[in-house]
Amino acid sequence: MKKKILYVITKSNWGGAQRYVYDLATSLPDAFACAVVSGGDGVLKEKLEAKHIRTISCPPLQRDISLFADVVSFFRLWNIFRKEKPAIVHLNSSKAGGIGSLAARIAGVPNIIFTAHAWAFNENRSALAKSLIRLAHWCTIILSHHTIVVSNALAKEMGWLPFTGTKSTVIPNGVGDIDMLPKEDARRALSVMNPALDPFLQDPWIGTVAELHPVKGLSYAIEAIPLLTHAFPRLRYLILGEGEQRAELLRLIAEHGLEKQVFLLGFVDDARRFGKAYDLFVLPSLSESFSISLLEAGRAGTPVVATDVGGIPELIHSGITGRLIAPRSSKAIAQAAEETLRDTEESSHMADAFRRNMRERFSLSRMVSDTLALYH
Repeated sequence: MKKKILYVITKSNWGGAQRYVYDLATSLPDAFACAVVSGGDGVLKEKLEAKHIRTISCPPLQRDISLFADVVSFFRLWNIFRKEKPAIVHLNSSKAGGIGSLAARIAGVPNIIFTAHAWAFNENRSALAKSLIRLAHWCTIILSHHTIVVSNALAKEMGWLPFTGTKSTVIPNGVGDIDMLPKEDARRALSVMNPALDPFLQDPWIGTVAELHPVKGLSYAIEAIPLLTHAFPRLRYLILGEGEQRAELLRLIAEHGLEKQVFLLGFVDDARRFGKAYDLFVLPSLSESFSISLLEAGRAGTPVVATDVGGIPELIHSGITGRLIAPRSSKAIAQAAEETLRDTEESSHMADAFRRNMRERFSLSRMVSDTLALYH
C-alpha cells in the first residue's frame, strides 16, 4: 500500500515555495501517493494537474491575516486531514505551517513536516509584530514533528529558541536540468511577449526574476540603471515577475524616464528557460532565505550580482562565483554591474565556477533524496 503525503501551501501562484512543492510532488517514487492542498487556484494547481497530481482547494487559506478566514481554514484543513488520513503532512509557508500544524496534530497525523522557506519576521514590520510572528513560528516548529530549513542562515535565526535545534534539518533547495534556450532564441522569445524589446535585441541586458514585492529590493536595482547609462548607454533591464509593487515600480520608472531602459514583463511561465538571455543576473533582495532564481541563473552560466543577505552567501562566494554587495544600495548595484559587464573574461570564469558549484551541491536529486530520508 502506498504511503500518502499531503502537501499544504498557502498560495497557488508560482514562487519559490510553489516550485519546491511542485518539484517534490513530481519527483516522488512509486511507494508514495500525494495530493496538494492550496489556498485557491493558480499556476501551481494548473501545473500539478497537468502532471496528473491531485489538488485540493482550500480558498480561505490566504497569506494575509484574517481571524475569520484563519478559523475557517483551520476547520477546513482539519476535515481534509481526517478524511484523507495521510501518513505525512508536509506544510509550506508561514500561514499554512501555523494553521496546518495545529489542525494536523488534532487530526492525529503521525508525521508532520514543516518547511521554512523564509521567516516572516524578516519583512518590514513593527517590533511587536515581529515578536508575535517569531512566537508563531516557534509554535509551528513545536507542533510539527520535524522542520526543514532551506539555509543555515534561516536555521540560526530560530535555532536559539528552546526545543527547536533537535527538530530542524537544513536541506537546501535544488534545481534539476533546465531546457535553456540559446541566448538569441531566448531574447527573441521574450521580445514576442513584449514587442517593445524588438529594437534592443543586440544591447546589453540585465535580468531579474522575482516577485514584485518590497522585500526583493527592485526599486534599488531600477535606480541603479541611470548610474550605469554613462558607461552602457544602450543597457536594458528586464524584470520577470508579478506582484503587489507593480504600480509603484512603474511610477519609479516613469519618474526617472526609464521607459526604454527598464521593462516589467510580468509573470513569465517557466522563466528559468530564458536564463541565457541576460549578460548579467541581479538579485537585489533585502532579505532572502535561499534563492531558486539565483540557482537557475547559475545553471544558465550567467554572471550574477546579489546582495549579501540571508542564505545568499551560502550560494555565492564573492569574487569566486559571483559578486556580493550590500543591500539597499543602488550605487553598490551599479558598481558591481559595471565591473561585471566590463571584465567579461573574469565574469565568465566566475559564472563557470558557479555553474559547477550548482551541479555538485544544489541538485534537485539531492534535495529530493534528503527529504525522502525524513519521510521514511
